[in-house]
Amino acid sequence: MKTFYIALILIVSFVGASAQQQASPAKLTDEQWDLLFADLQGENWKEAFDLSSEYIETLKNDDKADAIENLRYILLYSAAGSVSIDKMSYDDLEKQLPKVVGKKVALPFHPIGSDCHPPMFNYVCKSSGEDYDVMITTSNSTATTILAFEYIKLAKKFDFAKHDGELGAVVGTVYKIVPNPNKSRILIMRIFTKDAEIKLQSDLKNPETDPADKNSASN
Repeated sequence: MKTFYIALILIVSFVGASAQQQASPAKLTDEQWDLLFADLQGENWKEAFDLSSEYIETLKNDDKADAIENLRYILLYSAAGSVSIDKMSYDDLEKQLPKVVGKKVALPFHPIGSDCHPPMFNYVCKSSGEDYDVMITTSNSTATTILAFEYIKLAKKFDFAKHDGELGAVVGTVYKIVPNPNKSRILIMRIFTKDAEIKLQSDLKNPETDPADKNSASN
């Protein structure tokens, strides 16, 4: 399975290209992204949280800013990781939620699963319930901590069977986040997203012609 680090590079490249088409002046440097990616890859949760929080402030949490959707998700992801290793309290986690609730986020690419039984970690799974179309169980790299159960309602139907096993990334609007009331370090929170769509990795530019994608493929 692709690492979170590689998958994240790919979705940043996709959403970043979309943002650039909107001619937004807000953009982070390659060096800034490299620092953040390194902390995510090493699961240096608090450091990744601090950087993503700083970058969101730099971009003023502006929906037109380059890859802001990625940063919002990274903020949640790294905050949950920080809570799991006792470097952030649940009270401090809740203070971060207004930065994301009601706003658009972009998740990293995960394999698509049309049948995730038994439950599979870090898969874009077809939901078996009626309220949501997608269910993702997001964990750390060793699958010892569930950082979030993610419940996603798609804006339009998606053929999971046709794309089973492909890499897909969800982009949508977070409308509710529920931290674990038991304040567990094993399961941190639940995230609810609506008006979402699944972006396929195959829709990205050819890695051989896009430097960002080429670099991600070589890691």
